[in-house]
Amino acid sequence: MEIQPNNQPDIQQPVLPSSPKRIHKGLLAIIILALIAGIVSYFTLLKNKTNSEPHNTTQSNSTLKTEMVKEVERCYSLNAMDVKNKSDITLASVVIPEYEDVIILQNDCLQKLAINERDATICDKYLTDSSKNPTARRNCNYIVSALAKGDSNSCKNIPFVEQQEVCLIELAKSKKDINICNLISPASKFISACYTEIASAKQDGSLCNKLSNQEDKANCIEGIAKASLEPDLCYNITSGWSRARQEDCLATIAAQTKNFELCKKISEYEHQNECVLRVAKNSATPFACDSLTNAARDYCYYGVAVALKNVEFCKKIKQGNQIDCYSDLALITDPSPCNSITDETRKSYCMYRSIIVTKKAEACNSITNIDSQQKCYKEVAPIVKEVKWCDKVTDNWERKGCYDSVAVASKDISICDNIKIPGIVEEDQKGECYMGIAHVAEDAATCERLGKLASTLKDLCYYSLATKKADKDVCEKMGEARTRNMCLFEVAQTTQNTSVCNAMSKSGVGGDQTYSQGNCYTCIARSQANVEICKVIPDAYDRNDCYYNLAAIRNNASICESITNESSKQECQVNVKNGGDFLIGSCSQSSGFF
Repeated sequence: MEIQPNNQPDIQQPVLPSSPKRIHKGLLAIIILALIAGIVSYFTLLKNKTNSEPHNTTQSNSTLKTEMVKEVERCYSLNAMDVKNKSDITLASVVIPEYEDVIILQNDCLQKLAINERDATICDKYLTDSSKNPTARRNCNYIVSALAKGDSNSCKNIPFVEQQEVCLIELAKSKKDINICNLISPASKFISACYTEIASAKQDGSLCNKLSNQEDKANCIEGIAKASLEPDLCYNITSGWSRARQEDCLATIAAQTKNFELCKKISEYEHQNECVLRVAKNSATPFACDSLTNAARDYCYYGVAVALKNVEFCKKIKQGNQIDCYSDLALITDPSPCNSITDETRKSYCMYRSIIVTKKAEACNSITNIDSQQKCYKEVAPIVKEVKWCDKVTDNWERKGCYDSVAVASKDISICDNIKIPGIVEEDQKGECYMGIAHVAEDAATCERLGKLASTLKDLCYYSLATKKADKDVCEKMGEARTRNMCLFEVAQTTQNTSVCNAMSKSGVGGDQTYSQGNCYTCIARSQANVEICKVIPDAYDRNDCYYNLAAIRNNASICESITNESSKQECQVNVKNGGDFLIGSCSQSSGFF
């Protein structure tokens, strides 16, 4: 690729970039409610795009194991969060919503590691399913298991298209074989990503020219520049927002090579300051901040203080907000940086957040603001799994919620016995506690303890457990017909097992065709684009609907010939000719039960 570097303008005085991004903002309800809420979106497909280094087969197993442990720890420390345990981040995500985003970052990182090592145990042991990322472990397992076999057919056998394509990208990259990219649908958003991965791996710019879309071509060139650490290549990025992308490319290479001089080639002042900060953090040389002035220097010290976990650099901030620096540093170390804050209200809030994340529960006692102290006791208790902190919560219902959370976190049903609210019947007090434990312990017998309660709560317990385990036998314990059908539908779609559909009512319940046997079959057929599934649907009317849908999905009018109703057959053929959509039936998974 011909290099045509641009002439650089003179560097002007740096100015302050935008304020440091805050990591945390609010609180959610007790963990049991969050667990139930998570069930609602349990089957939303994970949409992760992976990008990892080629698998290294030259190292010894012991060396790989040592490095793998270090890499797992690095993934868990993403976004400056000092969390080493999967259950801890699951609990913390309930207390501090932004942990959901941290989980996604960590899962991306861990999936890349699992792919690098071709080790599916990483998927099961370390990845975390969450409300935003509900099928992380399953998707990771599909991809890694297929890659371990080392052939494209294994990727194509994955029942979910997006995971097929991620698998093909990784296989193409490991083999440096552009032909594997061509197995991805030309209409897919992943086809350009596959070309970019091969071009970066081979550092071959000619492959970028095979991409017709200018934005895709720019992404490809940028990938090569960053992979090869060749800053001159950054100037070949000419698509939309080219200046900003060129400068981000330079900053990335500067940080990776620890080269401050590259930052001087960046003309946008905020981008230049950000570049200096990235190099300073990456090279652990905070003196570089001194090359900036005023607020830009303060921002640099803030970033270095957090990166190096050193409160002394917070103290160097003159014009910026020292409190933000102390607060964010306390989140990744311990509550002690909060003591440098003179405002008592902000100090209390700083300590509260730090205690929740760092699990220094005893520090709750030193919070002077009563509301913050009470929240601290309630929220830290399930994280450290100690009931004694719940005992300090004064409000009866808040204390109940605290006991619920600790019982669920500990999987200890005896803790539910601590719940005693005067004037409230026992079943109403302990129902959520039992249900939460049944879900996390995957124990249907615990749902039986809800026998004296309203049937809806008991069915909810079975539903949450059945959909978590993808177990149709648990669904069949449910008493109410519609919710039982909903449960079976969820399990069938998750397992892609048509035999589960047979347990459903043929016509749905209460006129709701979504959770009928025929739609269950059709949705699996649609998911796999597999017309053979239509053929085994028992009911002729449902079978015709399935053919209609598959004809539309595959844009194949010949499938319409299998429809036995003549008018429906003709309508199907016209629909395909006109590029029409599906006939009827929703395949989205349930949201009405809760």
